[in-house]
Amino acid sequence: MNEWPTDIVFSGDEVGGNFNTGSLLSSRTPAGNPVRRAYELFLGPKDVGRASWDLTAAYFAVHGSDGVFTTSVPGKVTIDANGRNVFTPGSSGRHRYLKKVKTNAEITTLLDDLLIQTP
Repeated sequence: MNEWPTDIVFSGDEVGGNFNTGSLLSSRTPAGNPVRRAYELFLGPKDVGRASWDLTAAYFAVHGSDGVFTTSVPGKVTIDANGRNVFTPGSSGRHRYLKKVKTNAEITTLLDDLLIQTP
């Protein structure tokens, strides 16, 4: 992370770990839908969804701060002895983390609606 040439925005547990997405895939998309298949291969054929760290990061990468997420002040992320990310604010830092603007329910609906769109 120290050598990465651009700023980094992290999507942590406080964002993507607080709600599940993908629970509509088995009931709202055809069996051959690639996103549905990926979820079923990972979770089994059940409509439970999973935590959404990856989806929140991908959404932010495409849409930026569009009223769904914003970012923290700048700082630096380090990894502690237990393998956890630790954020230390600092104006010269090149790291930020996502912060929710919308509620968990609103973000779940938004991401689920995107997941069930026809590829």
